[in-house]
Parts: sequence; structure tokens; C-alpha cells
Amino acid sequence: MPKGVTIMHRRELLLLGIGLSVASLSTGSGLGSLAPEDLDFSQGALGEVPPGWILPLQSVRSGYIAQLVNDVCPAGRCVTLSYTADANSEASQPTGTLIQSFDASRYRGMKFRLTAWLRVAGTTPKDQSQLIARVVRQNGQNGFFDNMSDRPVKSGEWQQCAITGRIDDDAKAFVIQVLAQGYGKTTISGMTFTPDETDSSVTGTPQMRLPAPEPAFQMEDLGKTPAGWSLPPVSLSAGYSSQVQKTGCRLPSKPCAGLVKSEGFSNGPAIMVYQTGAAPLRGRTVAFSAWTKVLNASKESAVQLWLRIDTPSGSGPVLKTEANAANSAAWTAQTLSTRVPADANEISFGVIGANANSVLIDTPLLALR
Repeated sequence: MPKGVTIMHRRELLLLGIGLSVASLSTGSGLGSLAPEDLDFSQGALGEVPPGWILPLQSVRSGYIAQLVNDVCPAGRCVTLSYTADANSEASQPTGTLIQSFDASRYRGMKFRLTAWLRVAGTTPKDQSQLIARVVRQNGQNGFFDNMSDRPVKSGEWQQCAITGRIDDDAKAFVIQVLAQGYGKTTISGMTFTPDETDSSVTGTPQMRLPAPEPAFQMEDLGKTPAGWSLPPVSLSAGYSSQVQKTGCRLPSKPCAGLVKSEGFSNGPAIMVYQTGAAPLRGRTVAFSAWTKVLNASKESAVQLWLRIDTPSGSGPVLKTEANAANSAAWTAQTLSTRVPADANEISFGVIGANANSVLIDTPLLALR
């Protein structure tokens, strides 16, 4: 396999519409990640496709490669999407696409803004590139769509492209693409995806949130333990305390929660717990998601989400996300899902940190799938 090439998986072929049934999207589990990945291209090795992104097989056959480069870019590193002159392409106007998809359910009903810096080193007048945003709905049909066909980039100078819109109320997946056409080289830098979390009204098929108080953190709780959350005795005896804060959070306009360990205490887990009645969710599949981060993480640090359902016959098993120490020092989106038994009476969920003096939690959400 040549450098800069990643073969596209089934879900990406589906989202591009090149050979698979649209209906199969609703039955597959691979919608991509919980949130956009590596939009600033800060991860991965030079010369390779950036993590979280895919170069479809169709683009490879058209003669395109995608590579991380350390060029002079508007924001951090760049990715080039280039036609290779020695490729055996049969296309009269070759095209290359860099693509990623992520679960859009938590963004339903929100307005969003997608931006990226693009430039094109063209060899013919037809060489151009386009930023594309697309929503795939629960029924597999397309929702919001903008491919910048009315404003493609053709210049060798950097241009900041922007797409704004509203994510459909029954959105299943959000797809981001950069499309290059012709025989030139498109360079991409500084991509951003910004949902407007203040505009979250939903009128179609929304996620069903839990009865108040919601697990999300509120401004009125700044400096205090977040409403509805608690620390078990094992964490209190290990010197942990929790509070809602604005510093260090993932979204500047939204508060997050911190679990901080005081000095002089023995080792113990950092655990936050939220409990709520399960009656409205019986027989349904629920998903608990949150962003997590460990400050001053070591190689042994890790943070996980967990979830447990209690029934009259006793407590069920504790479900956990996979501990990922490698990503604990960066904001990481995690999710758990399970079916709620018909006799469930309570759901407990939260975060657990190991070998961590300070854990941050952002945007917790329990919703129906």
C-alpha cells in the first residue's frame, strides 16, 4: 500500500454513496467517532493520512494521495490532497476525497459552523476544491447538505471556507469531506466544527433526556459539587473533591466539572456518580456519553465512563469504557450504551479515574438511542 493511503471501510463507502445500500447505515454500528477527530491535524505521522480521516479507495484509484505535511499553514499542520502524475487513472477529471464521519445524535437540532482553510495549486483551469458538510438522517436519507458547488476554491492563496446550517432533528451521522478535482494539489489547514449549544430545540425525533436535574453542569453551581452528582466514600477517603468550574473546559462558554485530589491522602479511585430513576427508559436502549481529560497525566493515568442498572433483584454489572491511558491527557469523547431491562428501577453512571490527581468532565449526557 503506498504511503498516504488508507483503504475506506464499509461505512465510509456508504456515506459517499458508492456501492452500498443507504438503508444499511441504520443497522451498522460504525458511525465513526462520538465527535469530530483531529480537525487541526495535530495528530499522526508526517506523510500519512491523519487519524480519524479516510481516503476512499475510489480516490486512490483516481490517482490521489493524502499526506500530513509540516508546511507554513494558517493554523498548525496541513494535509495535502494531491494528484500523482504517475498514477494510472482512467478518470477524465480525477477527484480525491478526504472524509470523516461522527455520531450526530448529540448535536440534533443545533446550529453549527464548519470552517477550513483551503488553497489549490492547480495545473489546469478546472482544478478546484470544496469543503462539504452532510447530515445522514435516521432513515438513511440525506438531511442538511452543502458542497460549496457555488463557491469552489481555485486560488493558490489561502481562503477560509465556511459552512453554516442546522443539524436535522433526527440526525444519525455528520459527514465532513474535502473534495479535490483535477490534476493539482489541495492543501487543508485549521478546520473547526462549532455547534451552537444554546440553540438546541428539537421538534422531530429528539434524544430523550432524563428528568431534571440533568447530568449537565450548570453555571449556578460554580465552585460547588454539580447538582445531582456525588462522590462515593472510597473517593472522599482518598482526598477527592468535585466542583463545577469554567477554567480548562473544552467549550469556553460552557462549564465543566473537576475531580481534584488533595495532598496527604492515600491512593484511591476518582469517582463521580449520578443516579436517576429508570422507569421512563424501561425497554429502551440508552447511551451515556461525556468528554474526559486528565491534567498532568502520567503513563499510568486513565479515565473511564461507567454505567450500572439496578432492578428489584439486585444491581446489574458495571459497564465501563475501555481504559485509554494514551489519550487521557487530551479531551477524549467516550460513550457507553445498553438496553434498560423492563423491571429496572434505577440507573447509576459517571466517571472513574485511576492514578489521576485531577480529572475534568465535560458535556455529560444520557439519551435514548
